[in-house]
Amino acid sequence: GGDEYFTFRVEVLNAGTETVGSFKVGLLDFSQNPLGVQVSISWTGTNWVIDSDGTSATGAEIQISKCGNDPSRTCKYVYFKATATELGMSAGPGDSISGVYTFYLAVDTEDVIDESDEGNNRVAIDITTVSEINTVPSFSMALWSTMLGGLLAALGVAFRRREEEE
Repeated sequence: GGDEYFTFRVEVLNAGTETVGSFKVGLLDFSQNPLGVQVSISWTGTNWVIDSDGTSATGAEIQISKCGNDPSRTCKYVYFKATATELGMSAGPGDSISGVYTFYLAVDTEDVIDESDEGNNRVAIDITTVSEINTVPSFSMALWSTMLGGLLAALGVAFRRREEEE
């Protein structure tokens, strides 16, 4: 198979009445520059809709689900997914045992909407990559364990003979 997907869900809290046409929801890199994983959305007057022309993220859709513990309340989320390659993580941790990639999940990734608090629409995400660990013993290790097992068996026989002689 191909790359596995990381999935993301973002709740856009504004009712849409004060937006300026389409804007993008998606991922920013560690320097807070937009990655190629973006969902363009706009407000119809009653709902958020995805503008497919400005969307580069895979599987983009609006999802509606229960909010918290209140079964009468529903929330609308922008859902999308991306592969490790799309996120620039295809190298994994490189020569290290593990590595951390930092992203920001953001509403209005291109700063087209003027806001009173521009910093409150981004959440940092750390994704940790880990090197594959080979748990199959090598031949030399198998040979060593066989020799050690034989040595322990020989010691056991020697102790038994000694006890029988006493």
